[in-house]
Amino acid sequence: MKYCLSIMIWLILSFCACKTSKKNVQTNKYQSQMDIQSKIYPATYFVGRVMEMNTDEAIPFAKVVLTDEKGTYHGAVSDEAGNFTFKDLPLGVYRLRISAVGYIELERVFDVKRHAYYQLAVKLTRHVNQVEKPVIYLYPTAKRDVQVRLNYKGNLIHTYPKYSDEGWQVTAEPDGTLCDQRVKNIMPCFGKVYPVSQWFHKMVLWLQAKRQPPS
Repeated sequence: MKYCLSIMIWLILSFCACKTSKKNVQTNKYQSQMDIQSKIYPATYFVGRVMEMNTDEAIPFAKVVLTDEKGTYHGAVSDEAGNFTFKDLPLGVYRLRISAVGYIELERVFDVKRHAYYQLAVKLTRHVNQVEKPVIYLYPTAKRDVQVRLNYKGNLIHTYPKYSDEGWQVTAEPDGTLCDQRVKNIMPCFGKVYPVSQWFHKMVLWLQAKRQPPS
């Protein structure tokens, strides 16, 4: 009788140890997503693979960071097959962030209350034509005329002052103000001159570049 009871207890424990769960995390179809499978394990493991959303191709050299409640970082980089591993982690709350150049970052919080083996299938979505506006600063030691030309691929949608085939032709002051040489008696930024402290909002040369599709 005792022998049979021991076998029954062992079978129940074995069943619990093999119990798995699966969860899909995705806010909408345009964002990155993560499929999560977990099972009870003697220690806490995070094992995953980073892939491209539409093609399922591996994303190598993705940055993977786990941060615990104390602010301690655990970092890894995906290999050429997109794989990464964290092992022997203590229990607690972790914030997982996965990022790669040209892709939308994915973030997920895990509350690890018991040791488990987490297997993650991470799919990152590419950024779509996200182009920052460059800022050009000119700080001459004395007043001087300056010509600025850009070496770029694509089209300029909007610039201020207007960008011509010869580039920008401005007179730069030591305090950081600029004057468009092609417009007589009219200063940039709505006819006013602003000190360098206000450049960020008032006196920068703005441009937006639109990427041309490959031919």
